[in-house]
Amino acid sequence: MSGVNDIWADYVIVPYVFDHDVDNARKEAFRAAVVRWHEGTCVVLKEVLQIHVSQPYIQVGIYDENTCWCQGQGYPGYQNGRPRAIRINLGWCNSLFYVGNMVHEIGHALGMNHEQKRPDAYQKFHGHGPHIVVHWHNIAYTHNQHTYTGSNYQGVGDSFHGYAPYDYESIMHYPLTDAYDPIEPAVAGLLGNREYLSEGDLSQVNDMYQCKEKLVRAITLRCAFEADLCDWRDVGDSAEAKWRVRTGAADSGGPGRGAGQTLGYAWAEVLQHPGQAFVLQSPYLDVTKHYKLRFNFFSSVGMLEVDYQDALGMTKKLWSNST
Repeated sequence: MSGVNDIWADYVIVPYVFDHDVDNARKEAFRAAVVRWHEGTCVVLKEVLQIHVSQPYIQVGIYDENTCWCQGQGYPGYQNGRPRAIRINLGWCNSLFYVGNMVHEIGHALGMNHEQKRPDAYQKFHGHGPHIVVHWHNIAYTHNQHTYTGSNYQGVGDSFHGYAPYDYESIMHYPLTDAYDPIEPAVAGLLGNREYLSEGDLSQVNDMYQCKEKLVRAITLRCAFEADLCDWRDVGDSAEAKWRVRTGAADSGGPGRGAGQTLGYAWAEVLQHPGQAFVLQSPYLDVTKHYKLRFNFFSSVGMLEVDYQDALGMTKKLWSNST
């Protein structure tokens, strides 16, 4: 099947059926949307004929020309022993121009909710949020307590566990409207993305469906930051709060181990983005083992901290240095 990567230990097959009146332009666009899900997850959306349906499926049709929607969210199950369907209406989603909207609706069918429906969207939730300011006089806004915010540890090979950062870039997030504004104005341009699945989107689906790679690549905590961030992840407050890898001499103002020595290091432009947190996250640690963290640092402004975060997203400060 198009776009399916041979990297997963198992695949989740989700059948979909086109109604007889769906035109070729809509079919071509929907198939393109399907490929985008294949490229980054173990979920395989398989086109089948109605007579061959033997498990819960997605029914794709034209039920209202003036809208584009998904009716239902997640696994529909069976009724009286017969497989039920989730319906996707391709009304105004009628060409390749609307592939991103179709990707969004498929996300609903797979069990994803709108990102702005998260319980930490407009209020603090287990120490996280808020992320948007809701203008209540413009909309009857409701959040959903069960919208995905991460998960607990589910065994060896678990693709993700812990708190999932709020994803302004998610294909499931609504665009900027008069109903709400992001807490961080700089990310306003990310809202309403329909061009691609974000890393958060892929991580969520792979977590929900427990997608596990065939071979688990050995991870390492040790990193010289000479070429990249190794297995460490850049998870700062915003798109601007990024760690970058640099190479330079130790006596040129960067961190070092000896004068004149050339080495790599991770660098954060803190002065250019005051008030934002630049976060470098280690690979997940085995709680049954003991670890010792050693690092060289050069800091000229602000607070440098080492925090520990458990699988539930609770954070504890281990060390800090203010300069």
